[in-house]
Amino acid sequence: MKKLKVILIVLLMVLLIFLGKLGYDYLTGVYEEEGTKVSSGNNASIGGSIKEDKPLEKAKDFTVYDEDNNEVKLSDFIGKKNVVVNFWASWCPPCKAEMPYFDEAMKTYKDEDVEILMVNLTDGMRETKETAKAFIEEEGYDMDIVYDLDSDAAMTYYLNAVPRTLFIDIDGNVQYDHTGMITNSVLNNNIEKLLNK
Repeated sequence: MKKLKVILIVLLMVLLIFLGKLGYDYLTGVYEEEGTKVSSGNNASIGGSIKEDKPLEKAKDFTVYDEDNNEVKLSDFIGKKNVVVNFWASWCPPCKAEMPYFDEAMKTYKDEDVEILMVNLTDGMRETKETAKAFIEEEGYDMDIVYDLDSDAAMTYYLNAVPRTLFIDIDGNVQYDHTGMITNSVLNNNIEKLLNK
């Protein structure tokens, strides 16, 4: 009798895992599809379609710092280039997993009208400039990063989770706001949409 119960429990667990995997695969496909639609939290309805009756949300300015502690403002790029802003930290596994996509995008789009700002959440405790730089060097990434030393960017965008990626057009409108790990195709599709707008 005990063996029968154990077998039933094991079969039930296998079934649950299988159903969970099916659900995960289905939702991943749905979210990847949704991620290619240009939308912002302000305009997106349930299901990700754009409501045409609302204007796009304007990107809020913030100040971060480059390697030499010079100020870098988001507004420095508005009107000149499209901007992709990625908020990340070296202690964040999804941030680290998507980093190769941004490294490759920087190489692919270096001569295009798009600036990719890799904003490190440098709080001075959990993340420092040194830990961020060490991660970039260890992985062999060839990218400039900027540091949110005053938490200005984090507070401006009410960050409660990372990674998060904003796609901002040349006029300063947030075209798409993606929270969570981004796929390579969603990243590149949204950069292409900015460039072809």
